[in-house]
Amino acid sequence: MKRLVYLFYIALLIQCLFSCTAGTIKERELFFASLSISDVKATCVAKTTITVGDLHNPEKIEDAKYYMLLQGDNRYYYYLIYDENRNIVDEGGSYWRSPEISMINDSIVRIRTQAGTGVSTSSTFYYNAKKDVISRRFNSVYDQTDELIVFSHYRKLIVRDIFDKTVYYKEFSIFNAELADSVDPFIDAEFINSGKQIKVTYLSGATYAEGTEIINLY
Repeated sequence: MKRLVYLFYIALLIQCLFSCTAGTIKERELFFASLSISDVKATCVAKTTITVGDLHNPEKIEDAKYYMLLQGDNRYYYYLIYDENRNIVDEGGSYWRSPEISMINDSIVRIRTQAGTGVSTSSTFYYNAKKDVISRRFNSVYDQTDELIVFSHYRKLIVRDIFDKTVYYKEFSIFNAELADSVDPFIDAEFINSGKQIKVTYLSGATYAEGTEIINLY
């Protein structure tokens, strides 16, 4: 009987978390994986999904040309993305942690949400205001240039054009040393030499030794 009660309690917690956590299914999965018991108690408070238009006197955290970051009186964070004419092209909200929004050049906005700790629990997408195009969402993004992005996916590093993979797309899974037996063996990846190369740091072998190498992209 105690076991049944315990399982019923866990089921209620999961249902509550799904109802009170915003974001995509993948973001929710990453969020759940990072939770502690204290996080569960803090997060599992009854609430419904609220859009920016529903907020009462939200606080402007940041107001830039192409985006606005707000915090509602419910203490959750929201964002608006604007085009060149200040029309709203995208919005998101009910985030318990503030999204990271920044400009990677004078017209491309980067929007990153974090479900836990570390790059593997992040979700990132981009908006090009001059071309009025929004990218797909990417998980585990390490770096980007004005054109390319590098991220990890199932023990592979992928470098591709931010908005159109037909322009540039390459996968890297074989390195100088064998990757460690880890779900995500990559520590870091960054563009160098004006975006012509990437510098990759990863865990290798049975001892998880740290290795670094430079890969040519062109």
